[in-house]
Parts: sequence; C-alpha cells; structure tokens
Amino acid sequence: MKHSVFGPCKFFSQGRCMKGEACSFTHSALAGHPATPLPLPPDLPAMDTPVHTASALVAKSSSVDETPSVAKIDTQIHSEPCHNLRSVKSRDVERMKLGCRVVYGAGASIHHVTTAFESRFLVLSDLPLLTESSGLLKLVESVGDIKSFTLNSSVSTARVEYADASLASSAIRSLDGAHYAGGKISARYDVRAVEDGLATLRSTKVKVSWFAPSCIAWAHYDGLSFARKQAEKLNGKIFNGRKISTSFQTPHRNQTESFSVEIKGLPPRFVIAHLKGFCDADALTVGKPTYQGQDRLPQIRQLLSQFGSVDSIEALPSDPLKTKLVAFAQFSNAEAAERAVSHLHGSKQTFLGRSPVWLEHIHSIRYNLPYSKFSVLKSGIDVLRNNQTLCKLRYYEKNEDGEPLDPVCIRVYGTDPKALGKAKIELEHILNGELLVKEGQQVWDEYLGTPEGLFFLRIVSTNTATFVQCEVRLRTVRLFGSDDNQRIVKTKIFEKLEQVEGQKHVLLLERSELRMLVTGGLQMLEEKIGADKLVLDVVRRTLTIRGDDEDIRVVYNTYCGLRLHPVSFLCIA
Repeated sequence: MKHSVFGPCKFFSQGRCMKGEACSFTHSALAGHPATPLPLPPDLPAMDTPVHTASALVAKSSSVDETPSVAKIDTQIHSEPCHNLRSVKSRDVERMKLGCRVVYGAGASIHHVTTAFESRFLVLSDLPLLTESSGLLKLVESVGDIKSFTLNSSVSTARVEYADASLASSAIRSLDGAHYAGGKISARYDVRAVEDGLATLRSTKVKVSWFAPSCIAWAHYDGLSFARKQAEKLNGKIFNGRKISTSFQTPHRNQTESFSVEIKGLPPRFVIAHLKGFCDADALTVGKPTYQGQDRLPQIRQLLSQFGSVDSIEALPSDPLKTKLVAFAQFSNAEAAERAVSHLHGSKQTFLGRSPVWLEHIHSIRYNLPYSKFSVLKSGIDVLRNNQTLCKLRYYEKNEDGEPLDPVCIRVYGTDPKALGKAKIELEHILNGELLVKEGQQVWDEYLGTPEGLFFLRIVSTNTATFVQCEVRLRTVRLFGSDDNQRIVKTKIFEKLEQVEGQKHVLLLERSELRMLVTGGLQMLEEKIGADKLVLDVVRRTLTIRGDDEDIRVVYNTYCGLRLHPVSFLCIA
C-alpha cells in the first residue's frame, strides 16, 4: 500500500476509484479502517532528532499529576529529550502546480516558481481616470527596479518592464487587486512581449543639470600687491556655505588706485558688510543675482514636456560646494528622451538668467538603504565609486542642512549600458552582504523572527558596528561589516541559538490533532503563553514550544482540555 500526503481515497473504500495507481490519495487495503497517521512524504526531510509526540506529552504529564480524566486517554508514552533541530539537513522539494514548477524549502516556504511562460513585461489595467504617471511609477518601483514604463491614459492601462522575470512575477502578486487612487487595479503578464535575437537597450531617462542661482561682486583695494594676494587667498574659500572663486582684475595702463578682485559663486542673498569683512576690502560692488529662487523644477518639467510626456522628474539634494543643480527626468518613451537631448542640450533659458541647461541621455538605477546599513557599507561603496570610469556612482546621505537622510539614496548612472550593468553587479555584491551559514548549511531559527529575536540582533549590530539583516520570509540572516566584526556577530548568534535550543520542545501531531490546532486550538495556546513561544509547522506536523517548565505545564493543561472537550474549549476561546 502506498501513502500520500493527501490522505486516504474515499472512493477506493467504496470500490469506485477509477484512477488506480495514478490516484494521488492513499489506497488502503482495509476499507473502512480508521486512517492511521501518515508518515512524512519520502521527499521531505525526515527529522532525525528525538521528539515528543503530542499524545506522549499528555500521557507523560498524566502519570505525574495523576489526573483521572487524563489517565483515560489511550496513548503510548514516548518521552525523550529534544536535541538540536538545526542539525536536521533539509533539502528542497519540487511540486508541479497549475503547470508551474514550485520549489519548497523548510516550513513550506516557497523558494522559486518557474512558469510555463516567463516574461519581464506586465500590463496594468482598470486604472482610475486621470491617473498621474508619477504616483503610479512610484507604486510599481516599490516592487523592484524597472527598465521601462509607459502609461496610456486614453485606455487607462500601463505597460511595465522589470529588470528580470522574478520581479515581474512578484509585481503581479503584489499589484493585482491592489487599491490605488480610490480604485482596484489589475496586473497580468504581457504575453505579446516575446523577444528573440539581439536587441538595443533604449533608455527613457535623462540627466538635466543647470547652474544654481548665484551672485557676482567686486572687492576693491588701495594697493595692487595686496589685491593680488587677496585674490589668491580667497580663491576656493567657503562663504555662507558656498564655494567662491576669485580672480585679480588686470588694471588699466594709467590706473593708480582701487584695484579690483572679481568674486563669483556667491549666494543670491547675503549681508554686504559680512562679505566686505570676509574679503578685508576697502570697498565692495555687488551685481544682480542670475535669478531668484532655488526651485526651478516646474519650469524644467514644462520645458521637457514640449518633446513628450514626462512621467517623473526628481531633483537631487543640492551640494553647496558645487555650482550646478542636477535632476533626473523619465519620459514615457525613448524617442521623446532622444528629442529632448537633441534640441535642448546647451540651450540658454530665460528663467535661468540666460544660463544654459545641459541634458544627457543616460541609463540609471537607484537603491534605497537604511542609514544604519549604509553607514556600515560606506567605505566599500566609496572604493567602488572611485574605481568607476564609464559611469558614475553617487549617494546622498545628508540633506541641505547637514542632517542624515534615512533612507539613503544610491544612484548609478551613465551612457554605457554595459558599464552600468557591471557596476550594478559589483554594487549588489556589496549590498547583499554575507549569508549566515554553519558547516555549509544555511542557519535559521524561528526565534530570530520573533520580537525578542529581532531585538537581540539589533543589540548585536549596535555593539559590533555591523548590520544584521533578518529576512523572515526568506528565512535567512545576512551580515554586513568587516570580517573581524562578522566573526564576532556569528559567535554571538550561534551561542544565543544554542541557548534557545535548550528551551525548545517539539511535539509530533496526528492529523486530527493538527486540524484541532488549525481551527482554533493554536490561538488558544498563543493566548496562554504568547505567540512568540509557539511555532506550528503544518508540513512536518509539528508544534514547537520555546519556554520553561511552566510554559510546558500550561500547554499540557490546555491541550488536555482540547482533546477531551474540543468543542466547548474552542467556544470558550
């Protein structure tokens, strides 16, 4: 007789199963015989660690407390200490679901899904009327990096291309049925997006730069030699947060007094007396600002919109030590971006005080990091930035007031897509950190995902100048920091897990007991001792308890009540 994870076949017991050996359910030779607890599937990892059974827990405890009602339960006693569960070597399990290959890991966690037709493209439909591309773009970028985005307002649809097929698959799961602008949108694959052969990567992004507003002034001195010395002394100095440049003005042939030094890069507004004292000048002449107001983003967007729809435009934080402001604009298509660069690059604009605007057709990727993670990785990112020749890597960790930004934006951009791809791989190698493993096996314990475990990891990170990233969904821990500090963190985590393991008790559940817990019993136990002390694994049919003897006693008493009076106890809960 074969066993199946799906249980006995009810049609076989009636003599009416038409599938024979191909049936997915168990064909028991004894029709009508009560189904015995089924073993784990042969392709799932078996636990070689001695464990308690749920019935054994009841029987063992009844022998201690000598409770008459509990002694009536017909169970077999098996009581052995629970050893280290992390020594269990699990391997992935593959299943075919709806024509897709699904790879399961420990705890029925999904590692990978391969569909019959995978695509990086998806279509968003049922968009609300007057949908703004900037808001929708922010929504789709929350899933991951995108390569192209096109909004068709006339038919209320948008087409998105993600960096890879896995991101597109995640986007469909996240965005299909999501609420946006008062409506519910739909997401599906764009099955028309079949690509064969070589393709040319065309970008819709443009880097725009222009001069920040500034002012010019002239400092006047009675002596020629002193004026020349002041020009050399003041050049490159910082005045009111701005870096200025100075140059000595060559005097006329017969000039004998009032020798001048030209000062460029001054802020639009300043106190003249302060500048005069800063330059130690006898007199000062101040010119008019190039233009008033720092924010020229609306005018820049209007200028770009002449050549096509602009989906989004983002200005970078201004650097007081630099004379230019920078923004990144994204058009709805590559042709519009190319036209804008061709017509506007180097053109002088009235709203910028007749100063030029520069455009560059680029490829760009962006990452947002928590400040605590960035501060640990900053030195490695700086090395990578200094080694870039064909593309640029910039990060923005402080605002205009010098205060730390959280999250920190890291941007890599350039005109060469191959160089950008190489820089992306190198940067992501830094951002991915090191996976926590022991003896070649990935280390994970449910304790690490509990509030107590997360607090422990934060304390370890703070005390060791590292960053520990706990990914509960992926059941992984990643470490960031120097090799020496990572070794210290690993030691502390392993010691903590050994301590936690000593307080772990694992119960094997029968199918009826599992059903009892799923339908309300687990919630009752969580209310008794706390949700962070219980882990139910429905694949292996185990209940893990982390706690002391008092917690075990509470679980025993509650569990006895559930077995004897399941309906009344669940009603009380």
